[in-house]
Amino acid sequence: MARVCDTIRNDHLELEACYEKIVGLIDLDEKVVWQNQFAWELARHLHAEELLIYPAVEKKVHNGKELVRQDRKKHQTIKEKLKKFQDIKSSKSSFVPPLHDLIKSLMPHCKETEENAIAALEQHRARVRR
Repeated sequence: MARVCDTIRNDHLELEACYEKIVGLIDLDEKVVWQNQFAWELARHLHAEELLIYPAVEKKVHNGKELVRQDRKKHQTIKEKLKKFQDIKSSKSSFVPPLHDLIKSLMPHCKETEENAIAALEQHRARVRR
């Protein structure tokens, strides 16, 4: 499980770096490339959490079903914001605000996932190994 957890943490860092890259770009074509990259990485990441982390949390973590229920709600909000960001052309002045809004939802969720779900799974793994 440690490898999956490490991958999830690395995804969080990569998403944040991708966001920083987009915000710092001037070239419109590059913005489109990074907009698509960010969307792909985030969609892939959310799907991976839902397929790999959530079932394990539900089975192995105390109150895991409730934790996953709350996270699924957050994922839905993030997906809706991602869709808005994907629909905006990089040439529009309204390009960056939806990205900021998205990242404001995403980063606290990432931190919560690391501190709650992943930490709980790692604690479970440590107990099982003893």
